[in-house]
Amino acid sequence: MSVHRAENEEDALNLLFIGDTNRVVSETPKNDASTRSHCIFIIEVDSQQMGSDTRTIAKFQVVDLAGSERVYKTGHSDEKTISEAKNINVSLFALQCVIRDLNEKAKGKPGQYIGFRNSMMTMVLRDSLGGNCNTKMVAAISAVKDDI
Repeated sequence: MSVHRAENEEDALNLLFIGDTNRVVSETPKNDASTRSHCIFIIEVDSQQMGSDTRTIAKFQVVDLAGSERVYKTGHSDEKTISEAKNINVSLFALQCVIRDLNEKAKGKPGQYIGFRNSMMTMVLRDSLGGNCNTKMVAAISAVKDDI
């Protein structure tokens, strides 16, 4: 993970392109270009009115999650692919747990611990998941029975 400052729109688009080209992609029996990592692109705008000490910070986070995989269904047996799938599934499980725990807390369950620190991804997305924010999600889900 890295943090870079963009001074203008062109810089931001170049950083997005560099991040996308650095993603690990490999072929699986089910997918010709399977992403082997998550990708998070964050735009943070910090503004302050002239003559005022009040700062306003806005974050726009675009997240592309690698898909959950059942290793036995992909047909792969090499250690690298199995390790990648394990890491993807562990981070997705941490995200699932945080969302579930936030839901329980919203229902009024007392003393609910939210495990944001269980994953780098959930720590980075903490503001979008449990902060003062407006979060939208778009999901691509397979309709194939074997993928359930």
